Order: sequence, then structure tokens, then C-alpha cells
Amino acid sequence: MEDKITCTIGGIEQSVQPIGNHLQWHGIDLFKLSEKHGSPLKLSYLPIIKDRIQLAKNLFAKAFAETDYSGSYEYCYCTKSNQLSFIVQEALRSGAHLETSSEYDIDIIISLCSKAVIDTKTYLIHNGTKSVTYLKKIKRLQELGFTNSIIVIDSIPEFARIKGIFPNSQRIGLRKATYDASFGCSRLGLSEVDIRTLVSQIKRDNRYSLEMLHFFVDSGMGDVSNYLRELDESLETYKYLQSHFSSLRFLNIGGGMPPLKQGFNQDDAGNFVFKIMNRIKEFCDANGINNPDIFTEFGSYTVAESGAVIFEVIEVKQTEDGNTWYILNNSLMTTIPDNYSIRTPFQVMAINNIGHEKIQVKIGGISCDQYDVLFGKEDHQIVLMPKIIGSNRLFVAIFNTGAYQDSLSGYGGIKHCLIQSPKHMVLNKDEKGKVNEYQFKAEQSSGEMLAILGY
Repeated sequence: MEDKITCTIGGIEQSVQPIGNHLQWHGIDLFKLSEKHGSPLKLSYLPIIKDRIQLAKNLFAKAFAETDYSGSYEYCYCTKSNQLSFIVQEALRSGAHLETSSEYDIDIIISLCSKAVIDTKTYLIHNGTKSVTYLKKIKRLQELGFTNSIIVIDSIPEFARIKGIFPNSQRIGLRKATYDASFGCSRLGLSEVDIRTLVSQIKRDNRYSLEMLHFFVDSGMGDVSNYLRELDESLETYKYLQSHFSSLRFLNIGGGMPPLKQGFNQDDAGNFVFKIMNRIKEFCDANGINNPDIFTEFGSYTVAESGAVIFEVIEVKQTEDGNTWYILNNSLMTTIPDNYSIRTPFQVMAINNIGHEKIQVKIGGISCDQYDVLFGKEDHQIVLMPKIIGSNRLFVAIFNTGAYQDSLSGYGGIKHCLIQSPKHMVLNKDEKGKVNEYQFKAEQSSGEMLAILGY
């Protein structure tokens, strides 16, 4: 089965607009940018990060007011979504706290601290499996003056490791395991039995302050009914924990807010936030519980829209089954690996010749692998693209690539068929709205790649 989409402009995110025969992204003429810098070209547009963080804060503030909710709201950015320095720094400048998932995340925070980029009052929510090394680095953060470092316990053995590294005191949280129709019972987090076991252990040792309950739904907030069901179960767990620990005051409802795009707009996001907060408020009122302070951990929502990649169509091929293929000048497998691995759809559009006659095409990458193609949810994606006539050049852009694609593809490392990483430009706007840009990485050279391989 094949998925068919169009590259028309109507109904898509407001950041992409046709101006004349070219496509603009956040007011930037992408064709002129590709003419200036060449292609393939990776782009990071920073202002959208602040816009999305502020939007979420506004949506929660509105829902708090509408439900008469008395707790506070804290926005955390998941560094694993995109660890590039300018991305994390922009999130911090925009008022985000940080969620970490591995020991090297702590090295990032230490580096930012040495440059006075991060405030030591920033909330640091430590998720992931806590190895001894990870815990020792968290302790180093506290020695540097970070006072809002909370370790979220993921397993019973993890608590034993925490006691070995933090013999005096430590702020902690518990992660509740959830259920998802696609994944079943999550391996991440604690079962109800484990939670009750840990409650007994923590109560016997008053050195550790239990302050947070955290849950995360793998399918995210896109599956409303499943999310709300897990929220209801987590509220029951919160009620149970608060009956044992007066220190408990944070409810971390995880992430999963989709990036704004066709099919999920600002109103959809606002309605869902209201449903969440109304559910929590009603539960608290019914059970005589103080309204907990709410934490979220938004990764893709924060940064997905900041990324785009521009390619040039370098060849047109006709196959015997009647399909027309546009072959791009880099690999899709390595620039948008989520499309290849889990069939995440990405928005693709022509950025020049927009007014030309459109034809149905399939899009392939430059590697020799048959899976180096643009996938829909099930099979090859059919796209309406401008017809290439004679020597006309056509450039296309793939949008919403700012989350996870760089880390999953191994940024600057070895790629399939030794296809190089694209040149990477960072775009920002000054106070007057003028776009400024700088090159973060040049196109990967053969020398860099061969050195990794030991040549």
C-alpha cells in the first residue's frame, strides 16, 4: 500500500509560505539560501524554540486560570531530543529547565556552568538508568552549587546505588511504569509493587526527600484516551504516595506533546492541556489533595520545528511500473532516520518552481540501498512535485527535522555508503527581526570520515 500526499501549501504550518515561485520558511527564502550555501544543507532556526516554550507556558497558565488551579508550572527541555550547544542554550535562554537521560548530559551541564550559561537554580530532572558514573556526576553538579537536582528512581537497585553515592541526603522522585498498546508494559519505571517496596525503604531512611512522581506515556499526548487513562492511574499513585510523604509536591506528567503541524494546531494543544489540568484539579478536589506543581518534559515539541534539510534533485528516473523517481543529492536514511526506521512522516516540499506543472513522484536518496527512500506510514510516499523540464533545477526541503534525527544518525560520524553529513547553518533573528546566520559545521570531508575509520 502506498501513501499519497501533495506539496500544496494550504492547511500547513504558518512557518511555511509561498512567495512568488519560491517557498519561504519563517520568512526566509529557502531557494536563495540554497543558492548561497549549496546543498545538501541542514538548517537550524532558533527563534521557534522560544516561541514554542512560551506557547506551552501560556497554554498551561490559561488552563490553570480556567480550572482555578493553585500549583505552579515548570517547563523542562529533554536534552536527548537535540544536544547541540546552540539548541540547549536557546532553550535555557527561553526559560526552560532541563531533563537529563545519561551521564554525558551531566558533562554538558558542567560545560554550560563553566561558561556561566546556566543558573544553578535551574531544575535538573535526572531520568534514565543511573549507573554509578552517572550518579557521581550528578553529585558533582551539587558540589558546583546546583540546588534543584532531582534524581528520578527507575528501579529498586537504583535506590541502593543512590544511597552508596549520596550517604547524607538527596532529593528524589519515582517514575511510574505505564502501559501502551504498541509497546505493552514499559520496561521504564516502577510497577505498583516496586513502588510500595520503595515506599517502605524510603520511610525507613529519612535522609531522602521524596518530592516527585513522574510518568511518561510512550505514545505521547497524541493518543488522548490512553494518556488520560495513565494520568488517572498516576493520580491514584500520587494520592497513595502523599499519604506517606508530606514532601511530595511535584507531579511530572512527562512529554509527548506533538510539534504543531497539519492535524495538530495551537487550539488542539490548548484543548488537551485543559483536559489534563481539569482532570488533575477534579481529582485533587475530590480527594482533598493540595494541587501539585506540574512539570512537563517536552523534547520534540520544543525543537522539531527548528530543523529542515534542503536537497537538490540530481536525477529523474522512470521505472517499468510507471513510477517517476526524483533522486536527491544525499541520503534520506541518514538525514531523517526516523522515516526509515519507524516510518515517521516528514513534510516535504519543493522550494522553487512552485508554480510549475505538478506530477506524482517518489523520492529516493543517493545511496545504493533500496530502503533509502521517502516512506509514508506503510510504504513509499507519493508526492506531488513540480515537473522538471529541460535543464531546470529543482530543490526540495524536508521540515520538522530538529528532534532526534542528528543523534540517531550519528552527527558527523560514519554514514551508510560513506555519504557525508551536510553543511549545517544556524539561523537567528536580531531584535529588529533581521535574519543572521553562521556556519556551525562544514560539509563532512572524506578526510574526516577516513580518519574515523582508521585510514
